[in-house]
Amino acid sequence: QVLAAVISTVLGIVMALKGFGFWSLVLRRISLPLVAAVFAWLFCRWKPGIPAKGTSIRAILTFSFKTYGNYVLSYVRNNLDKLLVGKAFGKTPLGHYDRASQLSAVLPNQVTVALQGVGIATLSRLADDPPRFRSYFSKALSVLALLGFPGSVLFTLLGKDIIVVLLGDNWSLAGAAFAALGPGIGVFVIYNTNVWLHISLGRVDRLLKWGFVVLGSSVLFYSLGLLFGPVGVAVAYSIMFYILLIPALWYAGQPAGIKASFYVEILWKYWTASLVSGLLYWAMSVFVPSVAVFYGNAAPLARIGIGLVAYPLFYLAAIVVLFRGFKPVTKLFSLTREMLSR
Repeated sequence: QVLAAVISTVLGIVMALKGFGFWSLVLRRISLPLVAAVFAWLFCRWKPGIPAKGTSIRAILTFSFKTYGNYVLSYVRNNLDKLLVGKAFGKTPLGHYDRASQLSAVLPNQVTVALQGVGIATLSRLADDPPRFRSYFSKALSVLALLGFPGSVLFTLLGKDIIVVLLGDNWSLAGAAFAALGPGIGVFVIYNTNVWLHISLGRVDRLLKWGFVVLGSSVLFYSLGLLFGPVGVAVAYSIMFYILLIPALWYAGQPAGIKASFYVEILWKYWTASLVSGLLYWAMSVFVPSVAVFYGNAAPLARIGIGLVAYPLFYLAAIVVLFRGFKPVTKLFSLTREMLSR
């Protein structure tokens, strides 16, 4: 996947330098899955064989249809907010919102691509061993919460400055939208593990049903957000995934007998640590006179640097207090080694 991303990007850049304009972007998007497929064929030990007579593929097709159906619903949901913003407010606000939306998707997409394949494969092997299944998922969820919740807070606190640094001073609306999307960024990474549960337990029928629930929720929340402009839609996005987080995990884990309290017990300390450390960082930058003056006069890039150093220290201190030690950090390294060994 890494090689495919590099090669497709290089192809796009070369085409752009040769004067092919927007077709260079088209080539990059098309070449990425093609190159990835070639490398998968070269490096994957399993190869498809010749179809055998008398072998039913109905179960495979049913599984594939329902899984793909959920991806179609996800695609509609992922673009619905932009469709509504463009329809209601025009192309300029849409451009700002789209930039914010694409940047906010970088972290979830990278984490999901990196972990989803390994996570689903491992959980699928453990599906018939409930204690080990729960133990592995608990460890994976803890690690994602350790990284995801503070990621949400950081993007919220530094969102406007990030947009200024990346896009310039004329993108203030994009900055406000990005900061409003911030609370939902890390939460979506955690929320997406409901897909791991559905697929590993072989219940893609329930995954498809939940896809309709999320799409309906998106229509409701985004429609309400439109009343408050593009930033209102961004806020609605974040609120929706906070509300859906536990119900999504609970519904996905029902076939395995996992209750909602299982997820709450894992997540609440990470959420509390990220919130408290975020409020402390914000309060110091606003209400402590000397800090407020220095922070307010600092350049956007400097504020980002300060945030990337100070906030993790506050968060780590909160984690140590709530967990009475560094157990979550050691769990992160343990799971990383376990995944790399597979």
